[in-house]
Amino acid sequence: MYVKKKMLVSFIILFFIPFNGFIVAEKTHDSNISSIHTGIPIGKGEYATGGTGGNYPDEKEMEWLSKFQIVHAGSIEEPLSPYDVAYLRQNGMEVIMADDWLPAGYYYPDGNNTSFMEWVYGNRYEVTLNPEGPFPHCEENGYDWREYYFDFANDELVSHRVEYVVNGLKSAGYNGIFFDWGNGLFLQEKGYEDINSTYNFHHPGIPYSQAAANFLAELRNSYPELSIENNQGFREAEYYLPVLDYDMAESYVTGVGYYGKGLYVDGYGLVEVPQTVYYPVSESEFTGSLNDTMSYVDYLSELRNEYGGEHFKKTVYMNYAAPEFVFVGRKNGHDVYRPDIPKNAIYFGYAVAKLVNQISYTEVPWNHTYERCNVYFYDIGEPLDSNYEKIDGGYVRYYTNGFVVAGGWKNEVDITLHSSYIPPNSDVYDAFEEKWIKTGVGEVTITIKPEMDDLTGMAAPSGRVFIYPENESLQVSITKPEGGKLYLMDKEIIAIGGNRTIIIGGIAIEANTNGNKIEFYIDDELKYEDSESPYSWQWNEFAMGRHEIMVRAYDGRGNEVRDSMNVMIFNI
Repeated sequence: MYVKKKMLVSFIILFFIPFNGFIVAEKTHDSNISSIHTGIPIGKGEYATGGTGGNYPDEKEMEWLSKFQIVHAGSIEEPLSPYDVAYLRQNGMEVIMADDWLPAGYYYPDGNNTSFMEWVYGNRYEVTLNPEGPFPHCEENGYDWREYYFDFANDELVSHRVEYVVNGLKSAGYNGIFFDWGNGLFLQEKGYEDINSTYNFHHPGIPYSQAAANFLAELRNSYPELSIENNQGFREAEYYLPVLDYDMAESYVTGVGYYGKGLYVDGYGLVEVPQTVYYPVSESEFTGSLNDTMSYVDYLSELRNEYGGEHFKKTVYMNYAAPEFVFVGRKNGHDVYRPDIPKNAIYFGYAVAKLVNQISYTEVPWNHTYERCNVYFYDIGEPLDSNYEKIDGGYVRYYTNGFVVAGGWKNEVDITLHSSYIPPNSDVYDAFEEKWIKTGVGEVTITIKPEMDDLTGMAAPSGRVFIYPENESLQVSITKPEGGKLYLMDKEIIAIGGNRTIIIGGIAIEANTNGNKIEFYIDDELKYEDSESPYSWQWNEFAMGRHEIMVRAYDGRGNEVRDSMNVMIFNI
């Protein structure tokens, strides 16, 4: 993500969707949901981006934006209108982020500058690292304006910029900011040598990124409610992660590129089209593997655990994909294709991020309307256990409301998952295939049908999401003994009426549950645990008089229910 122009030419606008119903199908690329199914838990999306080419978001984009918890729209100089900010807040928006460039600011020779950049320019010999140039970013992109790199070790610069950012955000009704170029490693690149040397000459004992992180800390001190996100702060994690709320990892799961493929696309004509890259972190996109991706994902988890501060929440895996181009027929001698949502790429990016309980969003730069996929709104709940598990050909992570899998399967495959977290004898919704499947006792068999990777001509990696029905609550009941019965040596003798239960001798206590474990108690003392159906315990110990039988049932989602009854027992 690069800030390239005064207008929002390359700003990336984040979009999200909250729902108060239930989603199932996703056959459209606009923000309307084509099918709704009661029983699947859904909620607001966490975070999303989408591009408008520098234009103000239209009505459909604003509807899309309103569906998420966090939205990144506009800049301090060109924020959303008060009306649109109010619309987002009314729809439950938690954080509205502005876009800014961390290391530098643009100065326009035509004089159309902010008051802050006018002050920077007037004091450039004291507060910038390149008062007379070079201007490598503008020169590289052919801009006729200049970028001035901030000296974050200069207290006056920090004070003025903090004031400018805070006042701008508050006046626009924003409570978040995203900083592009969110680390100092650009100073090591060709063209920035003089800028780096200037900083080191003036501040030999203060690393540049330490000074930049101090600026972020001062920004938070001045606006405690502010959410701060950097782009790739993890590259210098020891400086940035302690002061951030979110950090973006860009193009680590999927990317996009142009490889000379031409198609006749309906509405566009004969054009070169982009193609999705599934293993952008591998040495070669043609020979990469999910293991390469997961090694980076695990590395970022280690950095979060080691350096994430008290405010740090999650890594945002920002991915990119090409549309799926679907053949629709022939026209004027050409095979004609239409663009559609790249469902496989989006699901794969989502599933990989959820393996480590982080945020995912996949942009489709070719046309951002094709990003609008329902997967972001399934409420999979909270993660169970501390990490993902390896399975045959891939990985799985269990959540309270479902589970996700990701893998590099080459052919259609049936995989049987075994876990106490899987609710027994339950329906499970396969969101990708849009169909229901059934679980057994502590197991479920899922079917993966890999899609074709348009770039490599081989099977693309797969990501899938499975959701438990929302309306199935955990239940348990004691089925033996029954109220109002007399039992002799474990056999029912006669109904004696009322709720009194009399037991002579030992008895097998039996219970039913749709969970995966039952505990048996006598007078609040745990006697036995049973994790396999049928659930029973033989009560055959000395007992005389009135006692309470209680059973507690558990499922794999952290829920617990109980049932109890009082009995009179005589067992010597």
